[in-house]
Amino acid sequence: MECNYAASRLAAKSGSPIGLRIHVGLALIERTEDIDWVMTENAGFPQPTDEHRWLQSHLGDWKVQCKFFTGPETMEVEGSDSVEQHGPFFVLGHFRASMFGQEFRGLATMGFDTATNKFVSTWCDSFSSHIYQFAGTLSEDKKVLEMSGTNPEPHSGKPAVWRTVETTVDEYTRTFEMFITPPGAPEEVQISHYTYTRV
Repeated sequence: MECNYAASRLAAKSGSPIGLRIHVGLALIERTEDIDWVMTENAGFPQPTDEHRWLQSHLGDWKVQCKFFTGPETMEVEGSDSVEQHGPFFVLGHFRASMFGQEFRGLATMGFDTATNKFVSTWCDSFSSHIYQFAGTLSEDKKVLEMSGTNPEPHSGKPAVWRTVETTVDEYTRTFEMFITPPGAPEEVQISHYTYTRV
């Protein structure tokens, strides 16, 4: 992402135009020698934390064995997930599978928000018009990430509490479980279980 600015007050002082390019995410600032105030290369930009570095364990290609518990019988689907780095703070997951006779595609974002001190994620897919949002924390041993969010219940569209639990088994395997507490329900129910295997 590139932004070009005309620094008119500095141009007037020096008699020449000033071009300021800021690449957001890379925190790279380019400037001319006419600027007489100091801007360090990373001034004002947040720096990656250990939590952001933990996210890199998701990078790469994964085979995904999916189980859905939303019908009278368990539905099993095999999918794939390709996870890439998006700057120093986020990872993007591109999920694909075949469901109900058509291609299912999902896009996940995951990061760590230093303002709230929580992991954050979003999910959107080709079967829904809603962008699901979650926030949560990582266990001390860095093996279990639990997140939750209020998102529509699929059938009624009413707000429901969603919860996810991601467990790192080893560097080649992780699981992902999703639960929902439907509106008015006394307790949550599990709706899916994914097993990720690195390929």
